[in-house]
Amino acid sequence: MPSILIRYFFLGFVLLTPARAQSPADMPGWTSAIRADGVEWKPRSLPPGRVFLYTVFFPSSGRGTLLQDVQAFTAIDAARLGTISQKLKPEVSGNMLTISGAVRDRGNSRILTYLAFRSGNENRLARVICEPDEKLYLPYLSEVGRHFAGITRTSGQSSYHHR
Repeated sequence: MPSILIRYFFLGFVLLTPARAQSPADMPGWTSAIRADGVEWKPRSLPPGRVFLYTVFFPSSGRGTLLQDVQAFTAIDAARLGTISQKLKPEVSGNMLTISGAVRDRGNSRILTYLAFRSGNENRLARVICEPDEKLYLPYLSEVGRHFAGITRTSGQSSYHHR
């Protein structure tokens, strides 16, 4: 299942990436857009009409456990993106949480992978939306993993605080 491959790739990559990970604000070769809820990136090399979006949401206050908070968020977010076609499944490894599944929207399948951790009382959350095409998404996963690893190591930086 593609979403399982993505989940384990991210867990391994984020946990094993050396401390010299790139700055959270740095995504060379990607375009970015600030949205109401975070920053969204798209690879410049993405072929026209194809889908690979990486969003880092602005930090949010923790209310329950990280798992409870992120499951509540992902249930609403995934439903907004389409009809859930593969149940969202959490995986916890240390202080890192991934939740993966899939949705269908207008006949198109999309893999959803959420990455999360808690820093102090703030939840840090990112989402990848992509087509279930390994040849399309595999080249971009290491860049996303490296970027999110940088955020886990520099979670106090103000570049992703929406205040």
